Amino acid sequence: MKKPGFITEYMGLDRSIYVLFAARIVNRMGDFVQLFLVFYLTTRLGFDEAAAGRFIMLTGVMNGFGILLGGYLSDRINRKVVLVFCQVVLAVSYLICGFLPISMAVPWLIFVSSSFRGATWPVTNAMVTDLTEGLERKRAFSLLYLGTNIGVAVGPIIAGLLFTNHLNWIFWGDAATTLFAASAVLFLVPDTKPTKEKIKENLASRVDGERAEEGGFLSVFFKRPALITYLLIASLISFVYSQHQFSLPLQINELFSTNGPKTFGYIMTSNAIIVLLFTAPLTYITKRAKPITNMAIAGFLYFLGFGMILFIQSLGMFIISTCIWTFGEILMVTNSNVYVASHTPITHRGRFNGLITWVHGIGFALSPWISGWIIEVNGVSAIWPVVSAVAAVGAVLYWIMSVSQKNRQ
Repeated sequence: MKKPGFITEYMGLDRSIYVLFAARIVNRMGDFVQLFLVFYLTTRLGFDEAAAGRFIMLTGVMNGFGILLGGYLSDRINRKVVLVFCQVVLAVSYLICGFLPISMAVPWLIFVSSSFRGATWPVTNAMVTDLTEGLERKRAFSLLYLGTNIGVAVGPIIAGLLFTNHLNWIFWGDAATTLFAASAVLFLVPDTKPTKEKIKENLASRVDGERAEEGGFLSVFFKRPALITYLLIASLISFVYSQHQFSLPLQINELFSTNGPKTFGYIMTSNAIIVLLFTAPLTYITKRAKPITNMAIAGFLYFLGFGMILFIQSLGMFIISTCIWTFGEILMVTNSNVYVASHTPITHRGRFNGLITWVHGIGFALSPWISGWIIEVNGVSAIWPVVSAVAAVGAVLYWIMSVSQKNRQ
């Protein structure tokens, strides 16, 4: 009996992709600090919602600085060295935080280490792009995304249980898993930065958006108006999606009081379980569609999933909401990386991925500040009509791009 296509969706990829997949599982299983940062700031250090929002915005700025620097360095030197170094520094910072679990020194350590955290993202994306091409690339990014959520399926529950009585292990657990991921990359993944010979071969054979380019980053970037348009819309979508890390836990805390952290952990675990069950089928079903079309559908699902939170009072309805916006998350994440990769010259992958990730980060950085101000003035429920409106605008704009573009990528 022939197996359904999605069962074998991830077979036949480069070995390094599987190593990165395993490292991602362990790393995200222990990625406690960022997920519970808003709870830590408000319940342990006494920040109000607006102050917590401003601090998270500042960490987003540092994260953005690291993203741009990481992208630049990964085009100039050994990509593996950049990735491993940043992970080690991040792990050491969290290790120190574990010895100072309730101290104003901790936010500053998190603030500084955010730049190293940010630097890892464009480097990883560039490495995956180096190792894949065509439809294989969507499968590879989908697999790493699946690895992220295998870790997240377990991590939030562990963190929710540790948060109240064992706060130092939130930091130490994050440090240990980050070091494991760094070790896996160091010993099992070769550097993927294209050699001069490969660039010459690319110049001779490629005529698509990945063709090698000469010249500075900005001159090459402005030759790609479709990518510029995509970035502007992506910043809106990032604002919407980031609500699951700021406004959603505040809404949960208001409704469930002292059980807020545990309830939020269950909801985020539900998010991860949905990803585990549906990433492969959705990737298989939509793999022939234009990435930009899939992202338009994702924006509409964000509109529904986040918009309905305004009317929710029970855990069961939060799970339904999470299911809807998670379907959008799956389509958005697995298609956005492919879209960017197909419009990025081989000579500028690190810098392009750095800029793309940075623009996505703008939405994450501005979201707590804007949302915190709205929530402080009008209450947490007031944010959801704003979020649903922004999601609707993003979905429509992506759809217009889809209709206007003839090529699949």
